Amino acid sequence: MNLNRLNLSHDDGNASQAPEAITGDDSPYVPEPQVSRIIRFVILAILFMVAIAGNATICIIPMRRKRMRTCTYILVTNLAVSDIGTMLCLPYIILAEWQGNEWTLGEVMCRLVNPSLTMFYLVTTNTLVAIAAHRFFVLVFPFRSKPSKTKTALVVLLTWLVAFLCVLPSFGARELSSLGTKPNGETAYACIETFPGKTAQQQEDLKNMYNIFQYVINSCLPIVIIVVLYLAIAYKLRQMSSAFGSFTTERRDSEGTISLQSTASKSRSRILLGRKSSVDNYPMRKRNELEKKFLRMLAVVVAIFVICYVPYTTFFLVISHFPAAYDWKYLLIFYHYIYLLMWFPNALNPICYGCLDEHYGKALRVWCSLQHKPRKSDFDKHLHNSIAKNSRFYRTNSRTMPPIMEQSNSQAASSQLPGEERNQTSRKKWRLLSRR
Repeated sequence: MNLNRLNLSHDDGNASQAPEAITGDDSPYVPEPQVSRIIRFVILAILFMVAIAGNATICIIPMRRKRMRTCTYILVTNLAVSDIGTMLCLPYIILAEWQGNEWTLGEVMCRLVNPSLTMFYLVTTNTLVAIAAHRFFVLVFPFRSKPSKTKTALVVLLTWLVAFLCVLPSFGARELSSLGTKPNGETAYACIETFPGKTAQQQEDLKNMYNIFQYVINSCLPIVIIVVLYLAIAYKLRQMSSAFGSFTTERRDSEGTISLQSTASKSRSRILLGRKSSVDNYPMRKRNELEKKFLRMLAVVVAIFVICYVPYTTFFLVISHFPAAYDWKYLLIFYHYIYLLMWFPNALNPICYGCLDEHYGKALRVWCSLQHKPRKSDFDKHLHNSIAKNSRFYRTNSRTMPPIMEQSNSQAASSQLPGEERNQTSRKKWRLLSRR
């Protein structure tokens, strides 16, 4: 989907007009200010650089950390790969828009760029569904064996295969359409979707059916599945948290009622039992907390994807079935900004991984610390200062040790005296202190 589709569908498929007629003075829409256009391109350039660098880092981290080569983190890496593929389509789309929506990259790129963009977004939604399903099975069936590398690879391959099959009609429907002759005598082309059909109405009906199919597969169905699975996961985590608390309370009560000791010893035993039960439950509680943090990160990623991507897909579904929407004069500017919003998840996802996931955050901190290693002279200076401080500390302590020992010996000797002599010595000390 791109701007050519919006303009040509408004003109009832009349592709004989020049590119200037699409975005020039004859357009029924309010033109976008030049300042707004420059700001959009600058934002897209920043998003491109952040998304490529961030997602490349997310792909490299599991390769260097063996503990992160699990099914979940491999799926997150697949999510980063799809984000990189999405951003690689951006320069071609910006180039076409900069040239007045004229396609100058040839027929092969016309068939590849926009369908590939849709395919990468389908891979993203499929991967989010796969992650949610995997976390659901891990929590609900904790004693089942973890998926092997072969099964994980098959899941990743399935996400790409399903996305490719869903976009396959778009690969075949893309073609170049002549817009007219430019002043220099060359023919201007636009890249559009043309579905098969004997009449224009049949082509339009088939295109609308395909749009509805893509909207259901790419937006509605994945979001419903993800929400249902996350609600079930949240309910299961809440049950686990309450089970830990009730187990600790029952253990304290049962052990406390069986013992026949004094009240002080009972309270002490309850404290010890509480500590022991907390130590016994520590691995489970730690795992529960890590699971909550990881699911919080995934929930943020899903929320960003829904907020930024669903308005774009809904926009084309609405204008396909409500032609009156074309009469809004600000439709073109609105389209530009929801299209800009669609690119934000690719740059925000790596930031969410680094800020909300413990393993990614730790790996990024280690990587940043390696980039800022202290020099050898600074290290030697720091080591020398620490040794000097420690030696000074031990010297001062060794000087104060004899008086402390003497005082403790005198106190031990005074404790061995009879009661009257101790009272006399204490009175003498009190008199000396009062005289001072």
